[in-house]
Amino acid sequence: MVKVTIPGYICEISEEDREELEKLLFKFGKARRRAYSLRRKGYTKSEIEKILQDEICLNARYIKDAYHSVKDLPSHVTFGGIKNQRLREKGKISKEEFHRRRNSIVISRGEKSKNGNLNMRLDLERMELRINTGEDRKWIYPKVYIPEKYLEKYGHLLDGSTPYTVLIKRRNDGYDVRITVEVQTEVKEGKRVLALDVNAGHIDFAVVEKEEPKVIATGRVEVHETQFVRKGKRAYRIHQAVDKIGNIAKHYDADVFVGKLNTGSFNSNNRKANREVKN
Repeated sequence: MVKVTIPGYICEISEEDREELEKLLFKFGKARRRAYSLRRKGYTKSEIEKILQDEICLNARYIKDAYHSVKDLPSHVTFGGIKNQRLREKGKISKEEFHRRRNSIVISRGEKSKNGNLNMRLDLERMELRINTGEDRKWIYPKVYIPEKYLEKYGHLLDGSTPYTVLIKRRNDGYDVRITVEVQTEVKEGKRVLALDVNAGHIDFAVVEKEEPKVIATGRVEVHETQFVRKGKRAYRIHQAVDKIGNIAKHYDADVFVGKLNTGSFNSNNRKANREVKN
């Protein structure tokens, strides 16, 4: 099984429904920050969920999703982004706009027993997203656009027969929608193994026959600087390296062997190399 994310956006929403969606974004953002704070203080999952249900007007499913979205976050997270915090400190954006940017996402995980997703259910006939506002039996129904090629390929997985996760993210004055669903795939085992060795600035590789310990090819994949670049460019460069590795594996009909990268124990006399490898 692999996870596939289907892109889309809300293409039509009434002013009344927009107001309700903004309230939901604010409540969910508050729940995420509160859950993160309580987790840092040592509260357990059940304790956090109980506190959030008492403090925030959201149903239990949204509360659980809010906790799930922050449980693996590292320490010292800046909700809304450090860039927006600096803008607020310099007075370049208002307090209201800063709060708006901090509360920009809402997530709903699905269940197969609940026809795909209970809080956010996609109606493929009307192309509407039925969104629970966080209160019992109160819903909004904005229109959603999903590219036809995704509907043709994955539409059968969005009819409620399988669970799917929905993420709504504010984009300027609109809302992006991302639907993640698991897709059954057939995995064909390769004849060889592609082993990787991560270094500062490049990744060495070796292709080995499975039936006998024979190396048939070696080489390297250059990896450009990733530490001191903006987030988007870092992701782009990482994808470039991954694509190169994938092409090499496909060429040699090899499985890529990935192990735990124990970068914490890497130690070199070259301080720059230490930084780059750990990054």
